[in-house]
Amino acid sequence: MASLDAILKRLRLERSLNAFQPHLAGPHTIGFARPGDPLQIRCRAPDLGVFRDRLRAVYGDHPGFSLTDDGCTFSLLGTAIQVTGAPEPPRAQAPVRRQQVIVRLLRSIGAPLHRRVSENHGESAIEAVFATAMGVGDVLELERATVPQLRAQWQAAAVRPFGHRHTPPPPTPASVPDEAEPEDEAEEESHLLRSPDALLKRRESRWVDAAQLLRSGAMPLAQPPKKVK
Repeated sequence: MASLDAILKRLRLERSLNAFQPHLAGPHTIGFARPGDPLQIRCRAPDLGVFRDRLRAVYGDHPGFSLTDDGCTFSLLGTAIQVTGAPEPPRAQAPVRRQQVIVRLLRSIGAPLHRRVSENHGESAIEAVFATAMGVGDVLELERATVPQLRAQWQAAAVRPFGHRHTPPPPTPASVPDEAEPEDEAEEESHLLRSPDALLKRRESRWVDAAQLLRSGAMPLAQPPKKVK
């Protein structure tokens, strides 16, 4: 399977789909991709007809190209690509929101959660495995939880058999994620795909760095990841 940076360079998202705010999502972005898992690209597409026409014009000659109701699928460098559009910005779409929750979980809990997910990945979608590991039905149940609440939820789930549900404590109305990104960082992330090199060299809070550190075992429990050079 080709490297992520090689795929991004060939996709030319910064030229081809910049008007649709492309944003990566799915297991490739957090280091849990299995052979055959598609690289998911979420876009903002208020007019799906215009969006699908653009996809056909840009990627229509790629192997396996097929239009779907909300995007397209094709193959590039031996990797399945799935491009999907929705009216709302990518950061408001459920798949991207789940990815952001998983990043917070990995940063807040670290290697023990990574190991448990890796040991139980199987054939299930990675988002579902993270939810099960945390004792919830959907990681979005933890979207507004604070770091102490996430750690408490993990401590309760980790001592139970994998798959046991544990109701997360509801956050207080004023509760917000401890690592909520400033608006300028959120805006920066939404445009990172203009440069594959920038994507792979993003700062310590970025998911690529976190995934690399977790795979190498260099990220200890509840410690922020160090910058990968």
